[in-house]
Amino acid sequence: MSNATETNGVDARIRSLIAEYSEKKGNKITITHPGFLELSKEDRKIIEVILKEAYRKDFEILRKALDEKLELYLRTVTDILNEKNCEDTELREEITSIRESISNTLQEKALNNEDMKWLNKIGFNRANIISLSRNVLISGVIAELKQYADTYHIILGDRKYIKKILKMPDGLNKLKAIRIFNPAISFNGSHLSQIVRSTGWEEKLKYFEDPDKLKTLTDVGFNASHFSQIVTGAGWEDKLKYFEDPDKLKILTDAGFEAFHLSQIVTGADWENKLKYFEDPDKLKILTDAGFNGYHLSQIVTGADWEDKLKYFEDPDKLKTLTDAGFEAFHLSQIVTNADWKDKLKYFEDPNKLKALTDAGFNGYHLSKIVRNADWKDKLKYFENPDKLKILTDAGFEAFHLSQ
Repeated sequence: MSNATETNGVDARIRSLIAEYSEKKGNKITITHPGFLELSKEDRKIIEVILKEAYRKDFEILRKALDEKLELYLRTVTDILNEKNCEDTELREEITSIRESISNTLQEKALNNEDMKWLNKIGFNRANIISLSRNVLISGVIAELKQYADTYHIILGDRKYIKKILKMPDGLNKLKAIRIFNPAISFNGSHLSQIVRSTGWEEKLKYFEDPDKLKTLTDVGFNASHFSQIVTGAGWEDKLKYFEDPDKLKILTDAGFEAFHLSQIVTGADWENKLKYFEDPDKLKILTDAGFNGYHLSQIVTGADWEDKLKYFEDPDKLKTLTDAGFEAFHLSQIVTNADWKDKLKYFEDPNKLKALTDAGFNGYHLSKIVRNADWKDKLKYFENPDKLKILTDAGFEAFHLSQ
């Protein structure tokens, strides 16, 4: 506690309240006041969070808790008790008295009701405010937002992004950095909240201020949405550096990869090997000649076993069986994004099974829809039965309806 708080005896008074109305066993704190369970689940949770914040593991009042934070906690508890018409007048009066003692030491720094209403107005509820106060002084947040409210509205667009960023570790500093951010291209609130979400956010913002680094990428269609997606995960510098190489980028764009496809590919694991695969003109030609484009290929390599999937489609005999049956690249890319993809493709390699289905009017689109979900084997087996299928088709069902 600060000296002012200790001088006013607030330390001892808070200790006394906690000792009277709570028990602590290990890391668990139980509130024993009989009226606690009458509160809403949300309000009970808020009070529990406040109580945990007020203690160290040795059951000492948290020394780093500033007077402003304690005043906010006590104000919040008082508001909850007043709203619920708590009948324990003695408890309410003692909490109010302690809060006022702390508020008097804060003087002009004390939060007032208008501050709290203003926070509510911009989207912070009681739980949000308490959660936020654990990492930052609320007065600092209010001062920043009130002074630069119009600026943040222009930069972020929607107030929800202010709340989203402030709830992050070091949120207030991230918000201030965004305010003075001078990007070479236009980012919106969604993009910026993604960029600063993870580690290295300061370097990311700095990167996007350099127009020379961005020019190669923007010239081939990379925009703010793609960039914010690329830098979300680890290795973001290596990913951007890869795309800065005009020769590597030309191979990919000439093969039909657009910025959206490339940003999708590098968000997953093993992205370097995936891009290296697509740099091989021979492998890429087999796939593009079969009708696969950047979108299809980015879908195929999104999940596990991506090398096995691409290797499968490199086999001209296997591919011919499927394409002859009406499967197009889009259908095949959808099939292999789900589980059991090997069994599904193996099923369609059987000319007898495939003929029964195609004769009934099923094409690649219909079959790729059927095998998307669970029990796909049972579904296909059902449609192989000509008697069952005749009943359905006589009733007006077409392949499109049955695949849905």
